[in-house]
Amino acid sequence: MNFLQGKSISRLDSFWDVGRWGEILSYTFILLLPQAFKKDSREPAYLVRPLLFTLIVYIVLSGSRAPILVITLTTAFYFMFYNQKYLVRTIVIISFAATFLHFTFPDKIKPYEDRVVSIFNVQDEHSNIARLKMWEEAAIFAKKI
Repeated sequence: MNFLQGKSISRLDSFWDVGRWGEILSYTFILLLPQAFKKDSREPAYLVRPLLFTLIVYIVLSGSRAPILVITLTTAFYFMFYNQKYLVRTIVIISFAATFLHFTFPDKIKPYEDRVVSIFNVQDEHSNIARLKMWEEAAIFAKKI
């Protein structure tokens, strides 16, 4: 199993490729998110919320950037539009946990922070530049249709 090799991050090995693993985990997270905060849910929140936390950990460990971005946006939209009651509490908990991890384990967290920050790097990150070019070409193609 590849985990962390030196200062650079390595992805966890699995029987699915990393893209599918992150995709399956993020779909599961998105489907369970409303269940964790519904009052009339069949599944008790004390069972679903730890599962959501575990899914977040596994998504981060997978090293896939797109699922991290997707669950961040989905969670933000869910709390903004459907469940404002938990919005502030969730932001505080996530902020506290991120700050705690950042200062408690700076050497272990740095590669993950760099990976998440690289999502928005369109100057030096060649995969992001290529994706933007593909999306640009797709938009041009869609306008012609």
